[in-house]
Amino acid sequence: MLKASKQNKSKQVAKGWHGDFLCTVEGDEEFLRELNRKEVLEGFVRLMDMMPRATQKKYKDTPTGRIFESLGIPLDSSIAELNIDEVFNQASKLSANEIKDIRMYIWADFRDGALRDLMPVAPGEHEDAVFHLSGNYSTW
Repeated sequence: MLKASKQNKSKQVAKGWHGDFLCTVEGDEEFLRELNRKEVLEGFVRLMDMMPRATQKKYKDTPTGRIFESLGIPLDSSIAELNIDEVFNQASKLSANEIKDIRMYIWADFRDGALRDLMPVAPGEHEDAVFHLSGNYSTW
């Protein structure tokens, strides 16, 4: 009962407020360690697969896109047939220096205290977001 009461109060406080956030996640040594856990790498690949192909292509010729391609993650075709074991093998060869230039972007849209939309986006998308948050992976 207390939990429902807090939720209602939060909704009342947020009523009428809306805005969106563009969140930038920067690669760091913890991200490199996490990529060496197969389940994390699989989740990362699934996150990429959530993006339309046109969005994925916008990563081409960026540090992030070059890392994707070095891992065998295509930017211009379906990743449904991706060999995750091979990607995992390639990820184990990455260095901290290579990872530090990775940038992933997540866009979140809120209205009246409720999350209406959340999706991975490409560099340059949603630059007009009301709020911009960025930090390294270990901070997130």
